[in-house]
Amino acid sequence: MAATGQTIGNFNDAGMALEKAGDLRGALEKYRAALGIDPTDEVLRLNYGLAQCRLGRSQEGTAELQEVLRLDPNNAHAAKALYVARDEIQKQANQRIQTK
Repeated sequence: MAATGQTIGNFNDAGMALEKAGDLRGALEKYRAALGIDPTDEVLRLNYGLAQCRLGRSQEGTAELQEVLRLDPNNAHAAKALYVARDEIQKQANQRIQTK
């Protein structure tokens, strides 16, 4: 079990380092690999959802953030990120309406 935990941590650390370096797609791959080991890890799922949002994949990111809140309804980071992601989706929808 410890080896699995260490592997998840390694994937998460690598994902965060890739995000910091601006490689969001690479970060997503690391988070996805870690979620394959433990799909209920809230920190991984939060990081994965945030990276999705940063890539402009707001719908996918929102779904991940909702899953974090399903796993932990008191997760303040996920709640705030979900609010921001939904706001971004609304802004994008409004821009599409205005450009038609």
